[in-house]
Amino acid sequence: MSIEINSEELIKDFEVVHEHYEANRKKIEELLEAQKNLFSKTIDQLKPAIDWVREKQLTFTHPRIKYQSGRGPIVGYNSKDNLLYVLEADRKWVIKVDLYSKEEKQLPVWKFIEESSFEDAMDGLLYIKKMINEYNNQLLVSINELESQLKKY
Repeated sequence: MSIEINSEELIKDFEVVHEHYEANRKKIEELLEAQKNLFSKTIDQLKPAIDWVREKQLTFTHPRIKYQSGRGPIVGYNSKDNLLYVLEADRKWVIKVDLYSKEEKQLPVWKFIEESSFEDAMDGLLYIKKMINEYNNQLLVSINELESQLKKY
């Protein structure tokens, strides 16, 4: 049994596939750039609100991440390595906090977006719009419980 391989045709096929590969790689780069730009623009738009929360000494929370931060919005969490990602809006840095050692490392926003979940980052950043209402709702629940306890006696 003999195997016939036409190298020229094989290389032509490779060229076609490689063109698609390069186009797809370029598209991924464009989409990552669009994500970075949207995240950065959102930081700029929310900066006054972030500053207000910090001035009032409230903590930032995330809709799906259980930790809190007084420093800035929580934009990610790596459960495998127990790393919390917190936005420092003044400098547009993301602070990677090792929750075991408390060691901190600064990441530029672009690097953070490339390495992390864009959805977690945006959800954490945009949560500031709902966060204060959530805090108030929690206080109302506490008030109701305390009033019920008083009425009981």
